[in-house]
Amino acid sequence: MSVDQFVAYLAFAVGIGAMVLAIKKQRNTPSPTAAQLDTSDLQRKVALLERDVASLQRMLVEKQNEIDALNKRIRDLERGGPQDAPASNERRRVLLVGMGDDAMLQEDLAQLRRVQATTNIRISRLLPVSKASLERTIERHRAAGTPVKLLHLAVHSGPDGLQFSDGVADGMWLSQHLSGVEIAVLAGCSNDTVADMLRVVPAVVSMREEVNNHDAAMFAGAFWLAVGQGMDASEAFERALQRAPAVVGEFVELHL
Repeated sequence: MSVDQFVAYLAFAVGIGAMVLAIKKQRNTPSPTAAQLDTSDLQRKVALLERDVASLQRMLVEKQNEIDALNKRIRDLERGGPQDAPASNERRRVLLVGMGDDAMLQEDLAQLRRVQATTNIRISRLLPVSKASLERTIERHRAAGTPVKLLHLAVHSGPDGLQFSDGVADGMWLSQHLSGVEIAVLAGCSNDTVADMLRVVPAVVSMREEVNNHDAAMFAGAFWLAVGQGMDASEAFERALQRAPAVVGEFVELHL
């Protein structure tokens, strides 16, 4: 036998031996049990669920950020931005406006029409206003169960009272007839003494000195706009001071 033949036989024998050992090892290795297979499947399902939960959490965070942004915008609009005109079926608050017949007082009406166009306030005008027409209108609304709560009087005035078409309405007369009014603006000159007597009205805006009609109208428009946007009298007063000509703030008064 040659050396080459011997080496070939030896390699063949080693290969046969290795094959036999491999077969024995495979037979001795236990197959995975059903429990092991179930555990592996559960682990895979848990991993998929954890991935889905993480995805849902990211979506919730994104939606919450969107909600927070919308809430902030709503708050900003409520504090100062113009609002859409109210729906036709929404009950509007009536602002009773008593005007003097002097042409220079008409700018108040122009400002209040802008308030009417952008808020839930509807203006009802008395022109020229008289003591009789004001008393009659307030009594009519009270009898109908819709009392006048908002009042704007743009008339010439002074320490003795407000000049209506049929005479001067002093503080005593006004206090007798303005019961139920919650906010009143006396848009005339030097009427703070009269306003001091209107204790039946929870909030009264008055002027201590003579005032430029344009400046007074700008202040009144800003004040009623803020009221129409939902602010109380104090908040509306501060908002109007910010938006009206600065000089008005030096002599305008809020009586609470």
